[in-house]
Amino acid sequence: MVNPVLPLFLQSITGEGASVGSLLGTALFLTGVLGAITSALVSKFSQRVGLKPIIIFACLGYSAVYLSQFLITTVLQFTILTALSGVFRASMTIASISLIGLTVPRARVGSAFGIVQSLGSASLAIAPFVGGTLASLLGLRSVFALTAGSFLFLSFIVTIGLKEPKMKAEPAPAKA
Repeated sequence: MVNPVLPLFLQSITGEGASVGSLLGTALFLTGVLGAITSALVSKFSQRVGLKPIIIFACLGYSAVYLSQFLITTVLQFTILTALSGVFRASMTIASISLIGLTVPRARVGSAFGIVQSLGSASLAIAPFVGGTLASLLGLRSVFALTAGSFLFLSFIVTIGLKEPKMKAEPAPAKA
């Protein structure tokens, strides 16, 4: 929901004449870098703490980032918070994919990933429409507040409704 309003929101902070494309590009580049680093760390960390805490962490982190973006006034704040969202996106993605792999019967994993990808693609169509509509009706900042609330609600749902899957033990490597 947030993506379509990012350039307009950034321009509202910087004013006319600012290089919004370059500023947003920098923030999104940093988002990708932090996401890549986080992906590597979360995949190892999940073995110790489990997937459910990581998903809850990601939901609460997203909620905090978007609530903070609702309140920001500077380009630096925008850049830091946008980049930080990469940490939570990567955490959510890695944990969710792992959750599917651990809970779906092996013969159905391909179908499960296909359904997840279809739902993800549908959300790429629906969420920007909803975000753009909200921004036009309630203002740009409202999109951040609603998104923060959505992730806060999701963290509650995960807390009460998700059972931690059992991690599959990896076989010890054979010694030569």
